[in-house]
Amino acid sequence: MRRVLSMTLAGIAVAAALGGTPGCTSNPADSVGAGFEDLIGNIEEWVGGDNLPAEHLEALRAVHVPGTWRLRHDVEGALDIARKSVRALGETDLATWRDAGVVTQIVSSIATDHSASLVRVEALDTLHRVAPWTLNAETAPEFNATEEDVIDALKVVREAQGRSDTEPAFTAEVLNAVRTLANFRFDSGATPPPAARLSVAARRYSGKLRNSRGVLLAFTGSTLEGFRGDPEIRDEMDRAYISLGGAVIRATFAAALTGDDNATVRTTAAQHMGDLQQDGAVAELARSLRDDVSSSVRRAAASALAHFPVEAAFPALTEGLYDDMPDVRGATSRALAAVTGESFGADRAAWQRWWLARGSATGTDDGSQ
Repeated sequence: MRRVLSMTLAGIAVAAALGGTPGCTSNPADSVGAGFEDLIGNIEEWVGGDNLPAEHLEALRAVHVPGTWRLRHDVEGALDIARKSVRALGETDLATWRDAGVVTQIVSSIATDHSASLVRVEALDTLHRVAPWTLNAETAPEFNATEEDVIDALKVVREAQGRSDTEPAFTAEVLNAVRTLANFRFDSGATPPPAARLSVAARRYSGKLRNSRGVLLAFTGSTLEGFRGDPEIRDEMDRAYISLGGAVIRATFAAALTGDDNATVRTTAAQHMGDLQQDGAVAELARSLRDDVSSSVRRAAASALAHFPVEAAFPALTEGLYDDMPDVRGATSRALAAVTGESFGADRAAWQRWWLARGSATGTDDGSQ
């Protein structure tokens, strides 16, 4: 039942954001393009503004094939223009949560869907720069919204497109829907079990990202345009920009780490997940340290784990001491030293003895790890 419900949630989320109907299928590139045009299609409304980076969005649109994140071959220097524009998005003064949501939405899409790995890396770097503003503003949900609540809320949001706050009863429904979506954590829920392969984890995070990014688009785009004047709805939408933006950020890094086909992109994702001390990152960094085919990614995963508390990082890091590559074992040893204050190099037995002794001294169950 949960699997069917989650699939329904994904379908309605994307449909609500892009104006389609649940059950209809589309080319992923078409969805990316539709979302891109919904966000920056009316670029003139931002031209001359001090906050939203209209010129960078316009530059991005000019160098890509319409409806895709594929670079145009007929534009000289398209790759460099795209990289420069993505980088500039992270250096712009963002004055509102809607602005932050727009940038998060677009940069996340580029980070996972762009045809050029160099641009995907640039997008991850930009997302890392803008992430703290959103992540530091997140608060605990005010109530527990279920997936059934979310599906009902998304239906209301879709019905709100093209309407305004002139009907008090429906405006109250929209307020409740926005409040529900602001309190649902779209990147939460069951994570892949530790033994699951990277491909399984990639599919799971891709789904979480599709849901959270689709609903964020409904808020940052034109779906609720007619209701932004209502003060209560506007306040709840700000909360939604924050919670949805945080979900998109976390899911983007996790999806890139587990599913991108380029090692440099995966390495960059690992580094940023560690630097941000991202919730839930330990499990995915441990999975990459154990299973990624690239030693550079495994090395980055080990280094990233050094940013987390010893209780979480130590069991994961010990996996790296068994790695075939000396550079990975070295990164693991340095990470272990950083989180423990001890220095046993790559001596697995010594680290295990320390872990067992620590468990005995603290009265914890460390020795069972």
